[in-house]
Amino acid sequence: MSFFYRTILRGLFTLLPLSLTLYLLVWIATETEHLFGEPLQIWFPSFFGFTGAGFLVGMSFVFLVGLAVNSYFTQRFVAWLEDQIGNLPVVRTIYGPIRDVTNLFARQGAASSQRVVMVQLSDGNSTNGITELLGLITRDSFVDLPAGVVTSGSVSVFIPLSYGMGGITRLVPRTKIREIQIPAERAMQLAITGWIKSSK
Repeated sequence: MSFFYRTILRGLFTLLPLSLTLYLLVWIATETEHLFGEPLQIWFPSFFGFTGAGFLVGMSFVFLVGLAVNSYFTQRFVAWLEDQIGNLPVVRTIYGPIRDVTNLFARQGAASSQRVVMVQLSDGNSTNGITELLGLITRDSFVDLPAGVVTSGSVSVFIPLSYGMGGITRLVPRTKIREIQIPAERAMQLAITGWIKSSK
């Protein structure tokens, strides 16, 4: 491999993460500005006529919602609203899974509250017969399901895929998992990047 080719690759791999991060941030800011800015400029042109007003209003709205959901009465209203949405035949099939995924990382206020585990799987190809996968416990109680659906002593573990936005969920016996003391954010980073060592 020539010096020129190696240098191009090194520059590309250096700029790619930064470029993608900047692109995502710009996309979020642009979409927020488009969603909130245009109506504000039409309704209140003298007050919200500057570029960036939509983004500021959008972030302020998100912040206020975050403050509001800490209220006891607001939490009851949100729970009531979710129950109503859960009764809508088509909407609940979309809203429910999205809510469950966001709750996975928002439970108790932070993703760090998630329990990170190594799941032991039998593997005849390995020297010791055991392969381990990194995962997050999504639930350890199934009392809301009919008896016999889930084997007693099992937990559900979400196992993220490397270099993708998906994963699989497995029901495994408690005896086949071991909890490890790392934050869920770090576990997701390791899993998604294929355990490539971070430069940190």
